[in-house]
Amino acid sequence: MAGVKTTTLEKMPTGRVLVARHLLPSDTVALPRRAVVGIVVEFGGPGSHAALLARALGIPTVAKIPNLTKTIEVNDTLVVDGFLGEVVLNPDTNTRKRYRKRIEAVREGVSRVKELSHQPASTLDGTTISVMANVGWREDAATAAESGADGVGLYRLEQFYLARKTPATAAELVEELRATFAPLREKQITVRLLDLGGDKPLPFLKLPTEDNPFLGQRGVRLLLRFPEMLDAQLKALLEFSRDHDVRILVPMVTLVDEMAQVRHRLAAIARDMSVEKLPPLGAMIETPAAALTAGTIVQQADFLSIGTNDLTQYTMAACRENGLVSDYFIEDHPAVMRLVHMTVEAAGKTTVAVCGELAGRLDAVPTLLGMGVRALSVAPPFVPAIKEAIRATSLAALETGTPPTACKQASQPR
Repeated sequence: MAGVKTTTLEKMPTGRVLVARHLLPSDTVALPRRAVVGIVVEFGGPGSHAALLARALGIPTVAKIPNLTKTIEVNDTLVVDGFLGEVVLNPDTNTRKRYRKRIEAVREGVSRVKELSHQPASTLDGTTISVMANVGWREDAATAAESGADGVGLYRLEQFYLARKTPATAAELVEELRATFAPLREKQITVRLLDLGGDKPLPFLKLPTEDNPFLGQRGVRLLLRFPEMLDAQLKALLEFSRDHDVRILVPMVTLVDEMAQVRHRLAAIARDMSVEKLPPLGAMIETPAAALTAGTIVQQADFLSIGTNDLTQYTMAACRENGLVSDYFIEDHPAVMRLVHMTVEAAGKTTVAVCGELAGRLDAVPTLLGMGVRALSVAPPFVPAIKEAIRATSLAALETGTPPTACKQASQPR
């Protein structure tokens, strides 16, 4: 498709590839979906928030292309290969034909696995695994329902907030939740509390400049600093829980006291609202500290959800937004996989899900199941293929007597 370089997303012509030096999550939220068919970014790694959001939208995205904006001209023809992370500039006729065949083969494969996508995913041994969807927009929820997702394992509130110029009231948030999840009314829905900080600033929230925001006031740290905003979300979720199967997920947990404080606020607001049954409250395991102390955190958590994107970032000391160190952003590195395994073991009978990008990798599915993970949450379009991978897995064959530490097809530095 033809490339286009523009600073006004609303004026994007249809069927174009967006070429940019850098892309923020707020930019990704504003993308006109029908116009953008591919994204190529000069700075930022494949694990950046913007890249992950774009892939969740089903838009092929390739990051870390040096001198991109100086090389590509408006109306150049581009092939964006999101699978291999490659961009072909002005391909010849044979190259175009080859990629068209690949696209048709992928579409046929997707159509084939979709036929069984609405059925439960059970291993060859008969163990049923929940395959949930990561959702950020109303369109995602509809796609999740069409793809056969067993529910929503991660709803990102920040997409709703990033599109606003003023703070959302509890009533406005309830209205948005009900409209978003109308296609999934009978399914379990896990809503992550607002995960701000790092590369996700809000226009109406004046925050001090931080030298390293990814090691600063992110997630629950920021929520506890702004209790009014936290309370508005908890009120909305308690109201939403009256007619939906809702779970609440706390982002960026590092200390067990953070969970205790949120639980205390949830209980107090529930009393004021005369809500007798509290929704399950879970902790997101995204830091090595949380993974290493998961056995303590579960004392204040009804479930755990491992966010492997940030867990990789902090374990490997490689900022997910920094393309200069993207070679170190290795999701299936033995250190990351060991922390995942330790978390599952420490959780005991408490449910542990994986909702990061690692959960959507077909080669990682057997390893995660072998570790004891029984719930995966992925981008909606990935649900059918992940279910097929589960059906082809034998848990008995994975029992080797030693804990898995890496995927069978370990990714190479990118």
